[in-house]
Amino acid sequence: MQQELVKPVNGNYSIQIMDEERVDGTIAFNALLQNCLEGVVTIRLELQNMQCDKPIPVTANVMARKTRFNVANVWAKTPGEEFHYRFKYSSIFGQIRSGVSHKHIYVPPYQGGKYVVSEVFPDARAIPKQPHDEHFVTWRMPVGTKVCAARGGVLIAYRMDVQQREASPGNYVVVRHDDGTYGRYIHLQQNALFARLGQKVVVGQLLALSGASGAATYPQLSLQVYQPISGYTRRGFPLTFRTSKNEIVPLKPGKQYYL
Repeated sequence: MQQELVKPVNGNYSIQIMDEERVDGTIAFNALLQNCLEGVVTIRLELQNMQCDKPIPVTANVMARKTRFNVANVWAKTPGEEFHYRFKYSSIFGQIRSGVSHKHIYVPPYQGGKYVVSEVFPDARAIPKQPHDEHFVTWRMPVGTKVCAARGGVLIAYRMDVQQREASPGNYVVVRHDDGTYGRYIHLQQNALFARLGQKVVVGQLLALSGASGAATYPQLSLQVYQPISGYTRRGFPLTFRTSKNEIVPLKPGKQYYL
């Protein structure tokens, strides 16, 4: 059965925190989820003559709703006196869950032949990456290669409007697995989406086409399986693959593979 392109929803592809004043003078920090179903946010607050209803920094799981998702509230300690607040935040797609144990064996996330695994992070020989980049796997592959689910799950986020050589991670899809981990497929071709937000996908199902979007320096596909720790950090898991010849291949940093 041939799958058809899905028209991506235009607009923001993120989790935003909005500070909104209520009629009683409380400042509510609400999460607005766009083109994603779930995430983790961390809000860092600087308060003067104010207090918060949660320990600072505030980290919370948030989910898509028709209205904004309330994360935290602050208010003046002494009414009538001057008060100030400043905040910044970050978010990661997925949810914090306890007891996550990752032992899965994946299939290569593409169709059309074998491709060179050019990078497995962390790699001491490579340009230093952020801590949340650990255990990224990157394949060199032609633009337009079919990118398929390396594991079944539910598509919880995507972005498809990024062109080549933009300063961003590029186009992506994120799939939630049944053990509480998440797989994100990055540097995809613009507007080449074949699954819908919230759709259950099975292993081997076509998700998108590979590209060179965002900060990619060559045509590639990157895959990371992770679990959020906060809105700023994620834990990546080392990946093991089962090839078409039924060989089990655990990928190690600093080595190249042909899968």
